[in-house]
Amino acid sequence: MAKAFACYARKHHHKKKVTCIACVAPWHMDCPENPPVTLTSVVNFKCPDCAGTGFGGAPAPPPVSAGGELVAKVREIEADTSMTEEEKDIKRRDRQWKTNSRLMRLKKKKMCWLCLVKASNAPFA
Repeated sequence: MAKAFACYARKHHHKKKVTCIACVAPWHMDCPENPPVTLTSVVNFKCPDCAGTGFGGAPAPPPVSAGGELVAKVREIEADTSMTEEEKDIKRRDRQWKTNSRLMRLKKKKMCWLCLVKASNAPFA
């Protein structure tokens, strides 16, 4: 399983992690509003963006492009046998950060992917 982003938004970096089966983004299990609770839901976990549920029941934002460019790039990274798992994690994270300039500004806050997305919807101080 891929390493989750170091998350300092909440004190839960020691908690269990789950990986989205569509975009391969790592998530803390207690971050999603509807966390996976059964083995089946953990194995088939899709993050709110990939599941199309968004946050708080709101519709998820449209994909990066009609062709699913982000998912395609992440899958390309996963298939690359020349990289170690750690190198793949770094490359996936870099690809995900580049998809949203507002998230780029939040990158320095060291939050997990979901906490960053939630923070990106909040006004900046």
